[in-house]
Order: sequence, then C-alpha cells, then structure tokens
Amino acid sequence: MSASMPMLVCSLVTLATTVVQDSATPALDMLGDEIVALGDVDQDGAGDFLVTAPLASHWLWVISGVDGSVIHHLTGDPGNKRGSAGAAGDWNGDGIPDFAAVVHNSLRVYSGRDASQLFALGDTIDGHVLGPRFAHLDDVDGDGVGDFVMTVRGMVERGGPHYALLVSGGKRSVLFVLEGLDGSAWFARAVANAGDVNGDGTTDVIVGGGRDAEGRDYARVFSGRDGAVLHTLRVGEVAGLAADLDGDGHAEVLAASPSKPPEWRPVTVSAYSGRSGDVLFELTSPVQGFGSALANAGDVNGDGVGDVLVGARGGLDRGFVRLYSGDDGALLRQWAAAEADWYSDWALSGIGDVDGDAIPDVAIGVTYSGMPDKPGSVRVYSGKDGRELYRLDQKMLIAYLK
Repeated sequence: MSASMPMLVCSLVTLATTVVQDSATPALDMLGDEIVALGDVDQDGAGDFLVTAPLASHWLWVISGVDGSVIHHLTGDPGNKRGSAGAAGDWNGDGIPDFAAVVHNSLRVYSGRDASQLFALGDTIDGHVLGPRFAHLDDVDGDGVGDFVMTVRGMVERGGPHYALLVSGGKRSVLFVLEGLDGSAWFARAVANAGDVNGDGTTDVIVGGGRDAEGRDYARVFSGRDGAVLHTLRVGEVAGLAADLDGDGHAEVLAASPSKPPEWRPVTVSAYSGRSGDVLFELTSPVQGFGSALANAGDVNGDGVGDVLVGARGGLDRGFVRLYSGDDGALLRQWAAAEADWYSDWALSGIGDVDGDAIPDVAIGVTYSGMPDKPGSVRVYSGKDGRELYRLDQKMLIAYLK
C-alpha cells in the first residue's frame, strides 16, 4: 500500500446561516474542544456531528454534516460546570440519533429531533459522585435502554479516582465498579466505548489514564457483560475505539500516553487486538504531543478495514493530524498545522460521508488552551482527497445567533 503526505492549506468557506430570535453574541471560547459523530440527525441522508465550546454560554452545537448549518444548540450560564458530550444512540426510539452531555456532574440526554431533555442522572448514584466524562454503550443489561460508562470524582490527596462505573440507563443504578491496579494512581481519567472486544455480543469498555505503582501508564478493557477485566494495556492516558482492524470479529483498541512539557519524549500509539490484547501495529513520532487525540476515521482508503486518526499537539515542532491505515499503520494523509495553529490542541472525529462520494470524511477541531484571543474552529475535510469542505468558526456561529 502506498502512502501520501500532502501538506494542505485550509481555505475559508462562508456558510449560509439561519436567523433565530437571540440577541446574545458571546465569545465561543474553546470552540471545537470536542467533536462527536452522531449519525443522521436531520434525516438528509448524511451524517451529522456535535461540537462543544465548553467555556461559552452557547456551548453545544449539533451541526449538519452536509454544509455546516446549525441543527440545534444548547445554552447555559458559562459558569456551569460542564463535562464531556457525546452520542446517546436512539434513546427514545423515534428513529433519530440523540446526544448527551454532563452538566453540573449530571448526565443529561437530549432529543436529536428537538433538543428537549429526555433523561437526567443526578450527580450521585449509589453513593458515588459522578465525574465529568462518560461514553454511551448499547444496552448491556438487557432492559431495553442504553447504558453508560462514567468517571467519578476522586480525592486529589489520595491520588485521584481509582475506578469508573458501568451505569444502567434504565435502572439508574451501578451495574459494575471498574477498578484499576492495586497501588495505582489517577485511574479512570478517560473512558470509551470499546465495541465488542471479546465477541460475546455485548459492548465492552476501555478505561484509561492509570499509572501503576512503578509509574507506568496503563489502561484496562472491561467486559460490558460482567465487568471482568479482559486486558490490561501498558499505555493509556488517551484511548479510543478503532473497530475491527484485523477481521477477526473483535473490536480493537487504540491507546497512547502523549508526552507533555517540560519532559517531551517520543510517543507510541498502539493498536491492540481485542481478542488477544497483542499489539497489531505501533505508530511513532518525535513530535511533541503525538497521540494527544485519537479517533476512528472509518474505511477511508476502501480496503475494507477502518482507518485511524492521530493528532500531535505540537510544541517545539509544528503539530499535525495524520490519517493511518487501520490494516498496517501506513501513513495515508497528513494535515499540518498552519503557523497560526502551531500550539493548537486537536479534537478528531470520523463523521461519515458528508459530501456524497461514498468515502468517509473527517472533522478536526482546533483549540488553543490558555489563549482567549483565539476561540477555536472546526474544519471538515474530504476523506477522498483531503481538501477542506468547510469550516465553522466563532464569526459564523455568532452570525447564526443574530
């Protein structure tokens, strides 16, 4: 398989906007902090996606994949404590994908049809104080309602949280406590839907961010059926689902432990077999922050295997986003950061085919931690040739609000 590395220059595409009755025009701080594929929310035949601007009053946007127009947006006091946002499947069974977010440590599910609230889980459950991150699962307990894996809030002086929770959406109770290794610190800073790793027909979960007693990073894969540990992976501050990469019917897992200043170091992103836990391939780069963002891109090169997105935050060197073959780790494409984006953070998502060419496309969020004069943006690129299809920025979305 040959690999290409075109260096692409983003061009601005003006979006059509819809006027609504709202005079507020707040800054959209950290726009693009999260991007999550939702499926076809507006029923136009193309995938749509969710974007957050967590420090803004207009903080969550559901966007049409076709042209970047706004389908829904959520508002709230910018002082609200907000966690992650994500997909929620078809929660109410109306045939339209729904979405979820954590607000004030309460998990809330919203209708994809009209953005009304469908479900809320309080800030505590069975005595556990819920944390800011979650991932939606299929119905693992068989009650007909989707379930979640959630982080918990931990005591800093005790080394942070040491476990995550698998929570029943129907029963509103804890199904399993997912624990880290004995003597470890800061386990369960990241959680993700791992797909069906062990092939038993039930969605499994990955919990990352742990550091064992010897100071080594690790992540764990747990069974959604009974909470048993399936694999312990010796890497794992950042973890993401990579689908079935080797054709054995088991979902694989991507994991990395990106370096941070001042001790920059080369980083390896590893693709692990869901069946055996063995490493299928590894991706490395000397660029600072490599592996700071991971995502499943879908089958972009048409070989029948899902491909993967990896971001490098950058620091001393220019950051980038790379698209790799899920079959063998070959480099397919690179989007290099523009000079103005040198120190940017990335949010990545494969969003399905939005331009009608039958090839999955890619959304990249560009944010600037600690740089309030740069509110962030989202760029959508063609999976076929890497060109920019359109972008969302503060100016465009504020125009929508006027």
